[in-house]
Amino acid sequence: MHRPLPEGSVIKTCTISKKADGWYAALSLEVPATTMPVHKGEAVGVDVGLTSFVALSNGETVPAPKFLRKAERRIKRAQRVLSRRKKGSKRRAKQRKRVARLHCQIAHKRNDFQWKLATDLARQFSLIAVEDLNVRGMVRNHRLAKSISDAAWSAFLRTKLDHAVVKTGSMIVYVNARNTTKTCSICGWIWESMTLGDRVFQCEKCGLVLDRDVNAAKNILNLGVRADSPELTLGETRTSAFRYRRKVSPVVEPRTVPESASYVT
Repeated sequence: MHRPLPEGSVIKTCTISKKADGWYAALSLEVPATTMPVHKGEAVGVDVGLTSFVALSNGETVPAPKFLRKAERRIKRAQRVLSRRKKGSKRRAKQRKRVARLHCQIAHKRNDFQWKLATDLARQFSLIAVEDLNVRGMVRNHRLAKSISDAAWSAFLRTKLDHAVVKTGSMIVYVNARNTTKTCSICGWIWESMTLGDRVFQCEKCGLVLDRDVNAAKNILNLGVRADSPELTLGETRTSAFRYRRKVSPVVEPRTVPESASYVT
């Protein structure tokens, strides 16, 4: 066990699985209902990117770890050795396991980084506004597909961060991502000709000069605060009304502390 089981919990199921680096046992537990904590932190906007993994509306940035890019040379070398091994031989089977372990190490590093970052954000802020990204459509750009897949935005925003806010009692709001980077966070002027190469936002109307990712995070926060309402309670997730792909009223999905949880040994 990598951590003790919660007090009063009852083991219901145990799932055994095998991965490239060993065997795992996942336990499904039934735990007593707990009271949702009250979070009294500030609100923040979060913009995800490739240069900076996240940029916050308060000016803080977290550089992208790029685990796949850093291990790419080792993976290529291991795969070249694998391609030279005779099919059906023991040496090929042994090399195949080495390649699988490299990919498994990258996945573990990425998950560890994202879980720690999501937990830190959920503990520090009471309301987290993020973009409602269509990552599946973004990876169709073949020039950026590998970097976007390496960043794993969907896993961070829709799985880890969404799970972390439930535990801490904070809220997460998904807003429309359209023009959040091109719009001035002060006056609302839109830089129509802005490209990916323009890393600094310069407003021709009010003179604002700011990092493009931080400016986008401020716009995301403004949309998130507008989407928030008194009806939204702690531990809930809201899809903003500004989500342009759905012409519907805001959808509030109540979130409660689950009665069962999974622990991996």
